Amino acid sequence: MKANPHFIHFKYHDEQELVQDIHDEVIQILGINCSYIPKEHFDYDLIMGEDSDQRFSKSYLIEMIIENNEGYMGNSLLGKFGLQIEEQLTFVMSSRRFDETHVPDRKRPHEGDLVFYPVDQRIYQITFVDYQGPGFLQAGIFPNYRLNCELYVPSEEQLQTNIREVDQSNIEVYALELPLTNITGKFITHEKIKASTSGYEANVKKFWPRKKKIEIQHVTGLFEKGDVITGEQSKATATVDQIIDYLQNETEPVKRLKTNSTFRNEGDVLIDWDSNNPLG
Repeated sequence: MKANPHFIHFKYHDEQELVQDIHDEVIQILGINCSYIPKEHFDYDLIMGEDSDQRFSKSYLIEMIIENNEGYMGNSLLGKFGLQIEEQLTFVMSSRRFDETHVPDRKRPHEGDLVFYPVDQRIYQITFVDYQGPGFLQAGIFPNYRLNCELYVPSEEQLQTNIREVDQSNIEVYALELPLTNITGKFITHEKIKASTSGYEANVKKFWPRKKKIEIQHVTGLFEKGDVITGEQSKATATVDQIIDYLQNETEPVKRLKTNSTFRNEGDVLIDWDSNNPLG
């Protein structure tokens, strides 16, 4: 029996809207409100294909459904840093709902963007976007996006989304301690501070008023002794009491970073630079 000639596929807008409505309703009933966090580039290198100043400062609430029904996916790999256990999830979101969210500079979800899943309080990074997701060409449309994600490992990216669980996820990013004097006010965690003399900026990780120390991360340059730092939100001020020499590493807590000179000196001993050495 031939297909019913009274139903012309891929042309009727009403039928396409009906199919989209059904998919949207299923996701809204069975899904979870997740936060979609787009990556922002401020210093993208077209030659190297990387950005040294990546930020995540905005989030957009959108419902998603988990496609995995047997738990986390992924493999256990033995890498150079030991055993690495991949934890992957696949999210499905409505293409129409994504358009209605009006994410700037996004016609579709992008690889590298983040998804905060409030059920397990963790962040996942999109590794692949399948625009031909569930509902492939039903009535001639692509009603959903399938987002293949893996657990996000924070690096030096700045997370300032105003979502507490997200902004605290980069707590393991390396931080520096600065001894302070002439402290007025109290610095706020995650706020931006700026130095008066050098003009460099950083984010506050932790502040100890009694110990007269502040722990900072995402530093843009070398702070100088005598720099007066000011909190952007708290308006607190303090004076840097000690110079931290990033090259000589004569002060804590940056001694543990002093490895370049060690490798260089030991390498000069191990490598035979004699011209008669064919492997030198």
